[in-house]
Amino acid sequence: MKQQWSNEELINYFILLEPEKQLIEAKYVKSQLGFAVLFKYFQHTWTLARCMVAYDRILHKDQF
Repeated sequence: MKQQWSNEELINYFILLEPEKQLIEAKYVKSQLGFAVLFKYFQHTWTLARCMVAYDRILHKDQF
């Protein structure tokens, strides 16, 4: 895991914004924590996956 985080990264990756809180509060009480953790995890990995695909397309642009 990354050792040095900027304030912006901490907010983006670990803090729930108001619309996200509303989404989580709509879930069953006992599953809210698990849903929040998975939500933030997939939010982060999806961003990473999109960047990796875009980077791969740039590297291999003549093959697409």
